[in-house]
Amino acid sequence: MKRGDGEGRGDRDAGKRQRILEAAQAVFGEVGFEAARMEEIARRSEVSKGTLYNFFDSKEDLLICAVEEALQQGLRTVTRAVGAAPGTTPGLELRATLRSLLLDVLPMATGRPHVLHQQVWGLVARDPEARERVFGYRRDFYRAREAQLEATIREGATRGELRDDVDPAEVGQLILAVVDGLVQRASFDEKRVGPERALGTLLALLETGLFVTPPAARR
Repeated sequence: MKRGDGEGRGDRDAGKRQRILEAAQAVFGEVGFEAARMEEIARRSEVSKGTLYNFFDSKEDLLICAVEEALQQGLRTVTRAVGAAPGTTPGLELRATLRSLLLDVLPMATGRPHVLHQQVWGLVARDPEARERVFGYRRDFYRAREAQLEATIREGATRGELRDDVDPAEVGQLILAVVDGLVQRASFDEKRVGPERALGTLLALLETGLFVTPPAARR
């Protein structure tokens, strides 16, 4: 197990690790992986270089963990938004998830986290161990998100709120594919469709094709 996993550390060490990750995200985002210096990351996180290496094996290890943390930050944002949504029906939960993905996570993902994701592919191309780590956590991340969406849609179908003649797993995959596509496009094209318009269009499509009775008709 990589030391970057942080397993078994106390709150104080967890705080240090988080500061290092945030400093690494900033430095990698500003100067790129090749030019980034571990000394600068240690300085910004207010730890010694030796302490930094107590948490992360190498600069490569730190970049991979920084990218993974960026993904988890997006997940925490969506989880908070869904938890704060009014009501408990699957339809409302699905709407809250989509709203957070497009209005909260999309703008956040097109900044520094996207730059980090692009840099990590350089490691993937030349390092088989890095490739397996990156592909592994990305598989786990997407499968878990798809499973959440699938469970919500399946429950909605059971309650009669959502259609039961569609594949919940396929719908979950398509939703994440749309969000991913918007993130990719936004990274190089400032004239893309804005998150608000994308949200409205996606909700309209889902409410027409997925909801048994569109929300407007249920009022």
